[in-house]
Amino acid sequence: MAQMQTAIKTAPATEPLTTAEAKLHLRVTHSSDDTPIDELVAAARGIFERRTGRACISQTWYLYLDDWPATEIQLPYPPATAVTSIKYNDSAGAQQTWSDTEYDVDYASEPARIVCAYGESWPSARVESHSIVVEYICGWANAAAVPEDVRSALKMLVKQGYDQRDGIARGATERSIKAMTASAEAILSLYYTAEPINS
Repeated sequence: MAQMQTAIKTAPATEPLTTAEAKLHLRVTHSSDDTPIDELVAAARGIFERRTGRACISQTWYLYLDDWPATEIQLPYPPATAVTSIKYNDSAGAQQTWSDTEYDVDYASEPARIVCAYGESWPSARVESHSIVVEYICGWANAAAVPEDVRSALKMLVKQGYDQRDGIARGATERSIKAMTASAEAILSLYYTAEPINS
């Protein structure tokens, strides 16, 4: 298997829960805690992503390979929604862009996979560290597209963090949510993949 590494290019621009949705679940009517509540929502998303190996809300990643694989390139952090580009260093060390007419992306598989189009083969690339760079988008498109059970688990995590008032006073982080509720853990376990997210 070709050696691979990942790095995030663009973090999510939105969260899977709005401030209003989180406050409704928490039964909070004032605005003085809006900032820490938003931080808890982001922390809950981070927990979901790290525990399940999935991207929750649309974000852009780089996948680095040292060489082409034998048959396919698997894209970590499902669901993958678009491959932006595939670039590689040719035998002279110059970066080239692989034409998207020469490969296919199977988004129906999980994880999504890139394969050569019919009659095509991997282009000649120099074998070296990060010789091949796949840029792709993954995660559900917006909050409305996030499965409702995932949103419910995130609300549970937000409430757990919010109930720890000293954590709120210090500024909410993932450490503010010390242990998952059994219900949240049960939901998240349905979404586990083999690849932990490493952002």
